[in-house]
Amino acid sequence: MPQHLAQGVSLLLIVPVGIVGAAAYSKSGALDRRALPGLLAGGALGGIVGALLAQTIAGPALSRMFAIFLLAVSLQMIFGRARSRGEDAASRLPIPGGS
Repeated sequence: MPQHLAQGVSLLLIVPVGIVGAAAYSKSGALDRRALPGLLAGGALGGIVGALLAQTIAGPALSRMFAIFLLAVSLQMIFGRARSRGEDAASRLPIPGGS
């Protein structure tokens, strides 16, 4: 699959996955609804700018850039700060009405 098509499909799938994830967090009370407008606006703007920028980059160069990004994320996951047992991103989210 060409890199541009692969990234387009990936971006398209973020929407339904995000909706399901937000619904699950909301159901468990771990969704800060006050942050949603800023997150949605930033995500939309970032998606538009990223898509426009990706169209200006040749497929092979885009593939290399994506590979470098994946390598950087992998290294951060391997060598990044260890989390204490039971700590994950959800445990750091503010819970409305919580302490």
